Amino acid sequence: MGQRTKTTTLEIRMKRLFSICICVALSMFIAVPSIAETTLKQLQDAGVVRLGFANEAPYSYALPDGSLAGIDFDLMKLVFAELGVPKVEGVLTPFGSLIPGLKANRFDVVGTGLYIRPDRCGQVAFSEPNTVVGSVLIVPAGNPKKLHSFEDLAANPNYKLGYVIGGTIAVAQAGGVTPAQTVGFTDVITAVSALKAGRTDAVLRTFIDATQVVRASGDKAIEVAAPFNLPVKDGKTLLNYTGFAFRPEDKALVAAFNEKLRKLLGSPTHLAMLEKYAIVQPAFPIKKTTQELCAGN
Repeated sequence: MGQRTKTTTLEIRMKRLFSICICVALSMFIAVPSIAETTLKQLQDAGVVRLGFANEAPYSYALPDGSLAGIDFDLMKLVFAELGVPKVEGVLTPFGSLIPGLKANRFDVVGTGLYIRPDRCGQVAFSEPNTVVGSVLIVPAGNPKKLHSFEDLAANPNYKLGYVIGGTIAVAQAGGVTPAQTVGFTDVITAVSALKAGRTDAVLRTFIDATQVVRASGDKAIEVAAPFNLPVKDGKTLLNYTGFAFRPEDKALVAAFNEKLRKLLGSPTHLAMLEKYAIVQPAFPIKKTTQELCAGN
């Protein structure tokens, strides 16, 4: 009798343990969709997406009244509206802090003319490219030192090139500019101020934003170096491709974003946006893919 009681008690305990295991397993199974509910579902529920930007025209920048403008802002606003997220909230951030800020969840996406580069691809998940840009120099009016290429700048080791910290100087280095010739600044306004003060001889920018910077400043003391010859590597002109950056774990969000973005690029709506910001682009679709660019091709 005692043996039977012990056996029955053991059976009851085993059944209880089995039930607990089943409940835990079910709860884990049920939790998977919740985890996979992804950032997109969370953004749709909140109705707002947070944009990290560095106040750089014509990509994403704040107007005097506090509202946002720019080709990246307009483009992502339209894409997210189609994804069921109607509102974009801007988070102004120094350029060099954009990727750390994204990874720290200060915002959900970076849209500010960010180049798709292999080193960045290891930190963030990029959308497909949305603009193609060549680099250029902002120089003093009249271009007194006749800087029409990076080779011209590299020819004199005393010449200094200003750039925005967090941005790429690889294209200048491909043209022969040495690290000793470069001077980093927190933003383009500070870099241009240093140029005007004679502390640098040129400022590295893309052609798209360099023309915007000079035009918006209304300052006749600076200009865009023209003509400007880009470096050539392996027989190909070195160009830059920009995209929107997301956290690596937000793959579902990137896939949904890309699906809408591909349909929008080159459409009449998109071409009107480019015209609005006086941005000239090659034909769409863009020939390079993010996968190729992340691989360094």
